[in-house]
Amino acid sequence: MATMASGNVNSSYLALWKHFVGTVAKSSHGKLLLGIWGSYFVWLVTLKKKKKMVDPDRKKPSVDKDLVKRQVKGLKGLIEILKPYAFKRQGGIFALYVATLCSRIFVTVYLADMSGRLAGMMGARKWDQMFRGQAWFGLFCSVAAGTTAAMKFLEKQCALSVREILFKHLSDRYLDKDNLRFYHQDLADASARLTADLEDFSEELVHLVGHFLKPLIDIMHLSFVMKRRIGLQSLAIFYGFFWFADYSLKRVRTRAVWKNLKQSSLDKNRLQSELRTSLAQIHHYREQIAMQKGVSHEHETVIENFAKVRNEALLENIQMGFIDFFNSSTLKYGGLMVAFSILTPSAYLDPSKSGEEITTTFFSNSSLLGSLASAVKDMADSFSRLPKVRGLAERVFELEDRMQRVDEYKELHSGDRKVAVDETSAAIILNGIDIAPPPKLPTAESVEIEQPATLVEDVTFAIEPNQHTVIRGRNGMGKSSVFRIMTGLWPISKGGSVTIPASLFVLPQDSYFTKSTLRDQIVYPLSGDNCISDEKASELLSVVGLGELLERFSLDDIADWTNSLSGGQRQRLGWARLYFHAPKFCLLDEATSAISKEGIEPLFSYAKNLGMTLLTISHSNVVDQQHSRAIDFVSGGSIHIQDI
Repeated sequence: MATMASGNVNSSYLALWKHFVGTVAKSSHGKLLLGIWGSYFVWLVTLKKKKKMVDPDRKKPSVDKDLVKRQVKGLKGLIEILKPYAFKRQGGIFALYVATLCSRIFVTVYLADMSGRLAGMMGARKWDQMFRGQAWFGLFCSVAAGTTAAMKFLEKQCALSVREILFKHLSDRYLDKDNLRFYHQDLADASARLTADLEDFSEELVHLVGHFLKPLIDIMHLSFVMKRRIGLQSLAIFYGFFWFADYSLKRVRTRAVWKNLKQSSLDKNRLQSELRTSLAQIHHYREQIAMQKGVSHEHETVIENFAKVRNEALLENIQMGFIDFFNSSTLKYGGLMVAFSILTPSAYLDPSKSGEEITTTFFSNSSLLGSLASAVKDMADSFSRLPKVRGLAERVFELEDRMQRVDEYKELHSGDRKVAVDETSAAIILNGIDIAPPPKLPTAESVEIEQPATLVEDVTFAIEPNQHTVIRGRNGMGKSSVFRIMTGLWPISKGGSVTIPASLFVLPQDSYFTKSTLRDQIVYPLSGDNCISDEKASELLSVVGLGELLERFSLDDIADWTNSLSGGQRQRLGWARLYFHAPKFCLLDEATSAISKEGIEPLFSYAKNLGMTLLTISHSNVVDQQHSRAIDFVSGGSIHIQDI
């Protein structure tokens, strides 16, 4: 009996299709449609055969396996950082986001069924029922709008949570005051990793997860619903159509276009880069171009470069228009025709159904099939975003990876040789150390560490209280490098020891100034109004010769002090900062290079009166006179100590 019933259904379907094709073939536009379909199928097959004849040795582009491994490692590493937060506030936000994604599909099904019922009531002219249904439909649309808004809001909140977790983890390690990782030259691009790259990764990761889960949930639920409504056979036809559409469009994209789409995009970006470069060069060499009357030549070059960009963009637009035509005709409008084909049998084969029932069923199910089609497309699109997420993960995790290598290098090459800070020590002591810059870390392309040349060997000296000492020598001899080792910025390469007192302050040639109040510049790295009184701050500014600064600014004015002050004023403000902290020992690195000769002696005298012992790097004879001893860095990588 089951076999006979199945045979009857199949024969009924066959009769339906014969009826459809016979009716279409009798009309002129129907013949045109069938001709277009037939031509399209033949064209697809011809494209494939033609490609084989023209290029029989065509190979798939090679994949950089090492790059993929690094990307996967980066993605796994970042996920490991996120895992501990799964059962915290951030995990709760994500769980709520997933719950919202799940609820959205039930809203979609309910709205589709309600739309179908309203359409059926309209066809049956049941106006009172339809108007009451419209009122309920309007109310439920508010629920749907709220669900959609909540979904988008929670997606952004999840992305913000991911960014917050990773930013805190990476910035805590990057700005660790004990390890000073931020100083390492191999972490110079940390700002980009912690800002734009991290923001892009957080948004893309959550977008990928959400736009994978949502269509997955939609496909599972809608497939279950539609199987019950239209049967497994019709549902299989629906999915078969999408497989064919994907296959045919892939053939069109890879066989029918004049130029490979990826190559076209790369060429356009390259030409745009050349245009930007030509414009940037004009600005950079503007004086030379103007003097040599080369404006007309540069103008022609810019116009020519823009024409190349325009032509490449035009080709890309034409190809994309060609592809969009096939996308729309195959997926969008072809999908509508498939929906008609799937939904028609239920009405065609059951004469007992009323017009209202047919209309209700058709509108409801066609809407759900459209949602199912969108879910399938979104699922495919989500996979295409995975390489971008991996690439961003590699860029962000690269910072973590480099910081780990910095730590390993320090442990390997420094070991226990660290600068000793003695709370009771009353001297700076260097005993048998070699001065050499830290080597650059190995890269993925080169695993060997390039050892830099040693600047000075076996440096030994001690600075006792009130033993003011100047360090002299030509540029590049290693004078500033001594300060870097004493402050822990450079590792002690081998042997020897360094001991410094706890009360030590460094005054560089160019002090760092924050964009905050004038008061904060004096007390940096401290902050707050309670650190220094107005009277004390005004006194220190007057001592360093910046009393007139208070005529332009108040102590609580906020400004960009680096650009608001001259070089000499910035150095004097640095001396005011030194006087405020009043350390027992101070390292001065060309701290008076922008100050007039007559202004140098008062600055050193005031520091000595505060009880500071000064170790100064300088090229000035005037500065030499403020010290009782000199350490000369001489050729051959050695030092010579003498009294002045």
